[in-house]
Amino acid sequence: MNVFPLQKKFGRLASLIGAGFFALLMAAVYGFSPLYSDNQNQYLLKGLAEAGLGYLNNDRMAAVADPCPLFTWWAALTHRWGGDWLFYIYFGLMMGVYGYTLFRLAAWRQPELNRPAGLLLFLVPFLLIHSNWTAQILESQLGIDLAARFYTGVAGQYLLGKVWEPSVLAVLLLPSLYWFLRERYYLSVVALALAGSVHTSTLWSAGLLTLGYMLTLVRERKISLALRIGGLALLLVLPILIYVYHTFTGADPHIQAFARSIMADFRIAHHTLTEARLYSESFYLRLLVMIGGLIAVRRTRLFPVLLTAFLGGLTGSLVQLWSGSDLLALIFPWRISTLLVPLSTVLILGRVLSRFPARKDFPGIPGLRVWTIAMIAGLMIAGIAVTREEFRRYRNDPAMPMMQQVRAAKKPGDCYLIPALELEQLENFRLETGAPIFVDYKCMPHRAEEVVEWFARLQLARAFYRAGRFSPALLQLIRRREKITHVVTPVNGWRVPAALLEVVYEDGAYRVYRLR
Repeated sequence: MNVFPLQKKFGRLASLIGAGFFALLMAAVYGFSPLYSDNQNQYLLKGLAEAGLGYLNNDRMAAVADPCPLFTWWAALTHRWGGDWLFYIYFGLMMGVYGYTLFRLAAWRQPELNRPAGLLLFLVPFLLIHSNWTAQILESQLGIDLAARFYTGVAGQYLLGKVWEPSVLAVLLLPSLYWFLRERYYLSVVALALAGSVHTSTLWSAGLLTLGYMLTLVRERKISLALRIGGLALLLVLPILIYVYHTFTGADPHIQAFARSIMADFRIAHHTLTEARLYSESFYLRLLVMIGGLIAVRRTRLFPVLLTAFLGGLTGSLVQLWSGSDLLALIFPWRISTLLVPLSTVLILGRVLSRFPARKDFPGIPGLRVWTIAMIAGLMIAGIAVTREEFRRYRNDPAMPMMQQVRAAKKPGDCYLIPALELEQLENFRLETGAPIFVDYKCMPHRAEEVVEWFARLQLARAFYRAGRFSPALLQLIRRREKITHVVTPVNGWRVPAALLEVVYEDGAYRVYRLR
C-alpha cells in the first residue's frame, strides 16, 4: 500500500498534500524563529526599506549594492501588499518541500518506505534528528547539538535554517534531484537556476549538480539531452552572473583584496573552512555520512550525480585550504555539504529501515504502531513548547522597551549610534524600529569599497563603546562620517555629561541620548 494512495491518480495534488503534511510536522518539531531574527536583519533590510518601513530608506545599508536583488524585490512586494507574517508562510512551505522531498528520495531508493509502516518508521528518527527539543537537550547535556551533525553542512552552513532568507531557496536542490530521477530534466535545472539566482552562494552547488546530471546523461548515451539541459542552465543563470560581475567587480585590486580578507577572515569567518575545522570531529562525522550516502545509492543513476557533487566540493575545499584564496573561500565550495549531509542521512536511514521484517502492513513488533505515533506526537508537543519559549524570550528581550520607544519617537533625519558590535547584539534594531543607524555587525555590504567603509565604521563604533569613558573626540570622528542624532548605551556603561548629550529615555537596560 502506497503511503500516498492518490499519487498515481492525482499526481501533483498528492505531492502538495504530502508537502503540506511535512510542513505541519516540521513547523511543530523543527520550529522557526520570530521575526526579525538572525539573518533576516541582513536580507530583509533593503526590501523593507524599499517598501517604506519607517525611515530605513535613509539608512546607508539600504543604498549599498544588493547581492540578492530577486529576494529584495519579493520581500518589498510582500511587505507592501501582504504583510510580514507571510514570511512565516514562505518558510513553512520550504520546510514542507525539504521534508517531503527527502522522504521521496529515500523512498525512491527503498520503496518499502512507501507503506504507512515505512512512513511512520521513517518519521521517528527523521523528526528526532531535526527536533528543536532534541537540540536543546543535547546542548544542555553535551554542550553541542550532536543531532545537527546529520542535517547541517560543514563550517556552520545549512540548507534550511530557522528563518525565511535567500539561502532557504537552496532547498529547491532537493526537488531538482528528484525531478532528475523522474526524468523531468528541464524542470530540474529550472529549480537549480532559481535557487542560484536568488542566492548566489548556491551557484557552486547548482553547477556541480548540473555537471552531475550532464555526466549521467552522457554515460547513458543521451549526449544531445545533456548539452540541452547544460545550455538551459547556463542561459537561466546568465542574468545573475552578469549582474554580479558588473555590480561587484571593477574596484582597485588592493581594495578588492582587503575587502575579501575582511569578509573571509573577520565577518563570516564562522562559515569558512579552516584547518582546525578540517581536522575536527564534526567534519569527519559529516564526511562519513556523505560517504555512507554514496554507498547507499551505488549502482543507481543517482550515484554519479552525488559523486560529482561530493568530489567537486571536496576538491574545491582542499584547493582553497592549500591556496589560502579569499576569493575561493567566499565561493564556499564546501557549501554542497548542506545538501549532501541531510540527503545522505535519509538514504542511510532508508537502507536501515528496509531491513525490518514486514508482516502484512507493519513490522511484526507488538505495539510498534502506537509507540511510533506517540513518539511523533510527543516530539510535536515538545517542539511547539520550545518554539513558544523562543518567541517569549524574543518578546522579553531587555532591549525591546528601548526599541519600542525609538520606534514611536523617531523622526525624519534621525540616525542612531548603537552598541551592535558583535553578532546578535541589537541586530534587529533597524527592523524593529524603522530607524537608520550608523553601523552594526550583522548587516554587511558586499561591494569592495562599501565593505571597507563598513569595516572602518565598525572599528570607530567599537573604539567609542569600548573606551573607559565618554570620548567627544571619537564621537566627532563618527559624526564626520554620518550625522548621527542619537546615541544608545547600556545603562551600566559610562554616563555622558548633560551639557553634551540629553537623556531622552532610560530603563533598566539601555539609555538613549539625543545630541544637543
